[in-house]
Amino acid sequence: GCPPSKIMFDSPAKTALEIEEALSLGVQLNVDNFDELERVSGTLASLTEKGVTSSSRVAFRFNPLVGGGTIDALSVSTSTSKFGVPLTDDTKERLIGCFERYAFLDGLHIHIGSQGMSLDQLC
Repeated sequence: GCPPSKIMFDSPAKTALEIEEALSLGVQLNVDNFDELERVSGTLASLTEKGVTSSSRVAFRFNPLVGGGTIDALSVSTSTSKFGVPLTDDTKERLIGCFERYAFLDGLHIHIGSQGMSLDQLC
């Protein structure tokens, strides 16, 4: 089998139960938005109260807004994308604040799309 620490759970619509299970098992979790970050924080606190220490790494997914590629269905770095927090001047400061506030937050996750992206967009 695959050890949980080698699994990365990334979804824009995680349920509370899925978050708790991932954190209980030590699965790496990519947080997709600020609301989900609050749910993860609350779940970690609840697990601690139960005597469970999570070994999960937790990263925050952001959208650098590099634009769409030539395949619309696979372009996820536009302002209308449901994946990650768009990186703007306003959200940049809020994101930095999250890393200062939450000691468990220890990574960044980025995905700008699959195929159809120009080299300029990828670099």
